[in-house]
Amino acid sequence: MADPQEMSSNAWQLSPLQIPSLRRPIEVPVGGLTVGRDPASDLVLSTDQFPGVSAHHARLNLEGKVLWVEDLGAKNGTIVSGERIERCALKNGDIIQFGSGGPRFAVLSAEGLAGTVSLARTAFFGARGKSAIGEETVERVRMQLDLPDKLEVAKMIAGEERRSRGALLITVVVALIFVAIGWQVVGKIQDESRASVEELQKQTEELQEKLILSRAQLEQHQGQWEARQNEFSEARDDWDADRLGLIKERERLEKTIQSLANKEKVEGVDMGALQEQLEQTTRSLSLYDPVNLEQARLREVARINRAVVMVEALEVLKQRTSGEVLFISEDEYGFADFNFEGLGEPLSKEASGSGFCLNDEGYLLTNAHVVFKEEGEDLSFLALADEMDFETTLELTVTFSGESLKREAKLIDWVREGDQDLALLKIEPFDGMPTIGKLKLDSPEPTGGTEVFCIGFPLGRSVMQQGETVIASTFRGIVSRKVRSYLQVDAAIHPGASGGPVIDGTGSVVGVVTAIHPVDREGKASAIGYIIPIADAGVLWPHE
Repeated sequence: MADPQEMSSNAWQLSPLQIPSLRRPIEVPVGGLTVGRDPASDLVLSTDQFPGVSAHHARLNLEGKVLWVEDLGAKNGTIVSGERIERCALKNGDIIQFGSGGPRFAVLSAEGLAGTVSLARTAFFGARGKSAIGEETVERVRMQLDLPDKLEVAKMIAGEERRSRGALLITVVVALIFVAIGWQVVGKIQDESRASVEELQKQTEELQEKLILSRAQLEQHQGQWEARQNEFSEARDDWDADRLGLIKERERLEKTIQSLANKEKVEGVDMGALQEQLEQTTRSLSLYDPVNLEQARLREVARINRAVVMVEALEVLKQRTSGEVLFISEDEYGFADFNFEGLGEPLSKEASGSGFCLNDEGYLLTNAHVVFKEEGEDLSFLALADEMDFETTLELTVTFSGESLKREAKLIDWVREGDQDLALLKIEPFDGMPTIGKLKLDSPEPTGGTEVFCIGFPLGRSVMQQGETVIASTFRGIVSRKVRSYLQVDAAIHPGASGGPVIDGTGSVVGVVTAIHPVDREGKASAIGYIIPIADAGVLWPHE
């Protein structure tokens, strides 16, 4: 906990909650503090990390000893302790959030730091009221429900035993207040303040190594770019030669037809055949018109866009023997309460991604990691299930681009081994269901420099949509190189786009988005992504 003596007598602080890029509390100066993405703000929240924060989001002002927060007309609003506000006075321990799903800060005052800080419901709940499951959740659930390690199921679900634990539950809730404080607020401050010089030196060495590697990769990319320029120049020369040849052929045919038309009698010449050759030559020449080429590409992009779906996965915890679902609610003080009585909402884990419809039977292709997580990827949730004799139940829905209706989907088959990361889903087919058409698994892989379009739902429903209607995004890019069995694509790739199709200019699916290139512990290179070549989908499709 911060030492009150280190703060001015009327000082207030904003302590970041689970924001890796902000390590230390931010003191609110006497003149106030502005928050937003605008570089002129006192507290600047970057667009890359916090897309939901407005340029001029909110302002904090001190009036005497009272700290006020005022929303500056932010698009996604300012939320204090779970309630959206326009202007309100802040209390010690309030949680302030800039935008729905945006960054959160605990409000601390100098006078209150030495005492107990009451964390409201938003300290335990993430966006839209869903629980944020951390490693401490296992212990908190066990304490609230009085569940021993490797519990006996019959004792856990017995109503008489649960009612007898009422007095103990009150004690546990009080203890949870202090645990939440230590974990959510004080622990962050203390851990970061004890960062050692050795750790900083290690990080510096790692950055230097990455810089050396980045320079080497830059030189490599420069060489590849020069090679692509040469290839493009040769292709352009060939293109110009073909186009010039068609122009000359059209002129020859036009002169021949005009010459024959001026003669009264023509023998041994099929005028109809000449006219047909002229029309065919004109059609071929029209394909060399850049406007026509671009329009043809955009038509194919629009066609595939309609066949792309947002995939949403929901996992809930059920008691293995009784089938009871674990719920999470809040008590009269606003703190998390776990129960089997159906109070509140099911304790769940949500994920979303992209996919695309293969045929009129309702089969869809996506990434395996979109529909389920392996143990190493979500340890806390699966550990909760294992230690408390729970099992997870998976529910899948898909929503087509341009629609709002969620359709139930079933997991048919999947593969996740080595570089393979694919899953096959199925929905009930319906009239007018859009599909991508024939999937050409034997198509040659696109080479470096090939223009491609990546279609999907980056950031899922957190991105602005048209009401309940979801609309897939399209990002244009190029194939950069092949790495192991992946194709590197230089295009805007974001979480949520996984499982979406990658198509070439003719509308053929050439791959499936699967990964983003990591930069460091805190960021990702959104302009460098990796796709699985479509030929690899042969392990799941056609389905037997």
